[in-house]
Amino acid sequence: AVSQSVPYAQRRAAYEQSIRACPSELHLYTEFASLQIANHDFTAALPWIEKGLRLSPEDAILNLRKGEALVALSQPREALTALGKTPATGESQFFVGLAHQLLDEHREAQQCFLDAWKRGNQDPYVLYSLMLEDKALGDKAAGVEHFQTMMARFPDSVWIHVLLGDAHFKQHQDA
Repeated sequence: AVSQSVPYAQRRAAYEQSIRACPSELHLYTEFASLQIANHDFTAALPWIEKGLRLSPEDAILNLRKGEALVALSQPREALTALGKTPATGESQFFVGLAHQLLDEHREAQQCFLDAWKRGNQDPYVLYSLMLEDKALGDKAAGVEHFQTMMARFPDSVWIHVLLGDAHFKQHQDA
């Protein structure tokens, strides 16, 4: 199940078999949930996450994975409930920000993305998400600052091209 050289379907079957054999081993649920989330199998992950949470309702990793899956499935309120049971980390704050973004709660999303960045989640998509919130809030100064950070830190990021494409499109420069 843990061998990354094995195809996802086989790993999934191995985790299911392992959990059937050792249903009280919490680490199997957290590992399996992480595997499913990494493979974008969000709907399938939720029942296994719930089974693991029955063993340990406050488990931070399972609640984080649950929040991540629920954000991906456009269930932001439920995601915020799960993410509220996790410590504030760069990863958790990013998903809290995405949940707020889905709810059009732009100020909260902006603050969460900033916090995620400060806590070490220094990924170009965090900056891109932050710039979307800067734009939604009309915070041009923050948007320019975050764009400059993006250019300096991630000059080859696809998200720069998305932002520039959006800017040209907005100026009716479709070509």
